[in-house]
Amino acid sequence: MKGNKKVKKWPRESNPEPFLAEYLCSRGITMAYFTIKQCPFFYSFPMDVKEQKKLDIFLSVLESSGVGQIIDSSVFADRTNAGRKPYDPYSMFAFIILAFSLKKMTLRDIEDFGRYDLRARYILGDDVPSYKTIGQYINEVILPNMEEIFHRLTASIASYCRLGDIFSTVFVDGTKLEADANKYKFVWKPDKRMQKLKTTISSLLSILGITVKETEITSMSLLERMNGYMSEKKMDSVPVPSKGKRITAEEKAVVGLQKCFAKLLEYEEIIEKCGPDRNSYYRTDHDATAMSLKTDYYSGHGSNFHAAYNVQLAENYGLITDFGCYQNRADYYTLIPLLERFRRMHGRYPTAVVADCGYGIEENYSFMKVNGIRAFVKFLSWEGESGGKRPQLFFLGPDNAITCLNGKRAGPFHSESRHVRRKGNLQYLFDGCLGCEYTYRCRKALKYKNDGKRYAELNPTYERLKDEARKLLLSPEGIRMRILRSIVAEGTFGIMKEDMSKVRFKRTGIHKAELEMMLFSCGFNVRKLFSYMSGNGKALVKYELPENTPAEEFPKVKPSRRKSEKYESKKAVRTDPFEESIS
Repeated sequence: MKGNKKVKKWPRESNPEPFLAEYLCSRGITMAYFTIKQCPFFYSFPMDVKEQKKLDIFLSVLESSGVGQIIDSSVFADRTNAGRKPYDPYSMFAFIILAFSLKKMTLRDIEDFGRYDLRARYILGDDVPSYKTIGQYINEVILPNMEEIFHRLTASIASYCRLGDIFSTVFVDGTKLEADANKYKFVWKPDKRMQKLKTTISSLLSILGITVKETEITSMSLLERMNGYMSEKKMDSVPVPSKGKRITAEEKAVVGLQKCFAKLLEYEEIIEKCGPDRNSYYRTDHDATAMSLKTDYYSGHGSNFHAAYNVQLAENYGLITDFGCYQNRADYYTLIPLLERFRRMHGRYPTAVVADCGYGIEENYSFMKVNGIRAFVKFLSWEGESGGKRPQLFFLGPDNAITCLNGKRAGPFHSESRHVRRKGNLQYLFDGCLGCEYTYRCRKALKYKNDGKRYAELNPTYERLKDEARKLLLSPEGIRMRILRSIVAEGTFGIMKEDMSKVRFKRTGIHKAELEMMLFSCGFNVRKLFSYMSGNGKALVKYELPENTPAEEFPKVKPSRRKSEKYESKKAVRTDPFEESIS
C-alpha cells in the first residue's frame, strides 16, 4: 500500500493558510502526510495567528522529516478496510509529540489536552482519541521505531534552524529520575547472607557424610543430594520433630537442609533479578534500582534511597541528540552504552564528546580513542589538579618511567612481598625521600619506609590517556567546550525539572521508561523549535571565545621545607613506640 499511495489534493473548502502553502512550496516539500487537511472548525473560532504559524511550521517540519513513511510501514502493513474508520495516524503522532512539548505526559492528560485545547483541535479536528487509543498507538507505532523516529525528527528540526551537523559534538551529562514504584519497597542482593547460608548447608551435608565445596552449592545440586540421601536411607518423607519423639542427628540435618533449600531458592531468585551490575531492585518495579537522590521528595533531606533510573542525555545547541535510562548508579559505566545507541540512531559516532569528571575512567578513554572520538572529558582528579590542592605528583616518560615533583626518576619495580591494588598498575620505588621539600604533597600517595624509601603505584595506560585529555581540556578549544557543557547540559536538566516538571517517570519498567524519555526528548526539541520561531536568542545555545585566548595552565606546585620538616617530625614521634613504652 505504501508504493501505491497517491498524494491527496487539497479541497477548495479546506485549503490551508497561504503561509503554510508558500513555505512548503519554497522548500520543495510534498503535502502528503501531516499538512493535507485543516479543521473547518477554526473558521468560526480562529486561533491566534502566532500560535497557528507555530503549528504550521511544526507540521511542515514533521512533513520534511520522513516520519510519515515510518508510520505508513507500521500502520498500513496489516490493515484491512473492514471495521470502523481509524483515526488519522499522522495527526495522532503530531498530537502526541505536541502534548509532550507542553508537559502533558500521562495518557489521561494527553486525552484532556486533545479535548479542550485549541492547539490540539487544530491538529486533530473533531476526532479526539481516548487514552486507551493513545496508549495503543504509542505501543504499536512509536515504540518499535522510536530510535529512527527520534533521529529523523531531530535532524529535521536542526535543518529548519540551520544548525548544520549537530551530531558531530555532544555534551553528555546525567541525572537520576524517580521510577514509577512504591517507596521503601526495595530488596537488597543477599551476598553475605548467601555466603552464610552456603556455609550452613556445607556443615549440614558433612553430617550426612557428603562433602561438597561451597562454590558448588546450588538449589538444584542440593535437591539432588537430598533426594539421593533419602532414597539411600529409604526415607519416605522428611521427619517432623514432635514432643516425645526423638530424632537422630542425621534426621535433624535433613530437616535443616529442607529449610535451607527454601531460603536458597529465594536468594537465587533475588540475585537473578538484580543481575551482575547492581545490588538492589524494587518489588513493584524490578528494573528500578535503589538510588540516593539529591532531593528527597518525602523528607527533604536527600539521604533516603528511592527507586530511580540513571538518565543520560547528550545535547548540542540546546537540542537533545541522544538519551538513555540505565540501572547503574555510577555515570562512568553509562557512557559506552550511550555512544552505542548514538551510533545505532544516527549511523555514526560523534567526533567529540564533552563530559565532566564522572566519566573519566580508562575504559571510556580507550573506547573513544579506538573509535576516533575526541575526548573532552575530565578525569577523576581534575578538580584537585585545577585547584592546586591535589596536583599531579608524577610525570610519565616514554619508557614507563616516572619523575616526581623533585626531579627524582624511578622505573617499574617488582616486589615479591607487595602486590598491586588494581589490574594494570605498575609499582615504583623512590629512594632518598627523607628531607624532601615535597614530602607533605606525596605522603598520601606513597608508602613510607624507615630507610627513606617510598613505593608508588600507577597505571601507565591510564596516565597517557589522562595526559591527552589534559592537553585537550586546557587548550582554547577545550576551554570553550567546558564553558558550553556547563551551559548546555545543566541548562537542559534545569528546563526538564523546573520548567517541564519532569522529576518522575509515569511508566513502569526500563523499556517503558526509555520510551517515555524518547517522547520527552522529542517534545523538548519541539519546544526549542517554538522558542526559536519566537525569536528567543537563548533558545539554541552558541558560544565563542574571544580572539587570541591563551591556553590554561594548572598552578605550579611550590616546595615547602617547613611543612615537610613538620611532617617528618610528627612521623618520627608517631612511629617510635619503643621509647614511649620505656617512659
